[in-house]
Amino acid sequence: MTLAKRRLRRRLAGVGVAAASLMLGLETPAFAVSPTITSFSPTSGPAGCVIVITGTDFNNPDVSSVDIGGTPVTSFKIVSATTIWAMVAGTTSGTIHVTNSSGTANSPTDFTITNPGACSQPSRR
Repeated sequence: MTLAKRRLRRRLAGVGVAAASLMLGLETPAFAVSPTITSFSPTSGPAGCVIVITGTDFNNPDVSSVDIGGTPVTSFKIVSATTIWAMVAGTTSGTIHVTNSSGTANSPTDFTITNPGACSQPSRR
């Protein structure tokens, strides 16, 4: 079998798989992307404060860690592809980092720990 015939068979096989996927309603997998952080609120507060982080691609793939100045948050919840709620831990101020398997996003400004201090809480619908 010539090289040209082998290549033609491979192409036809690929077209057949694509056509079968289309007929079955299967989609090609989305490419994983790094998250981004566009803003967060509040910009300061004590340990235990919940920060609302806004950005993109928090679920493609899911964010696996959130930290402030290198200190992991107490807990976090991916609310949507564009929103994360994170509870401040410790006494470290600094840049907020959101990480998934494709990369890490950095906040445009730093979060500042204030002890004592007030913290606005997001509404929990």
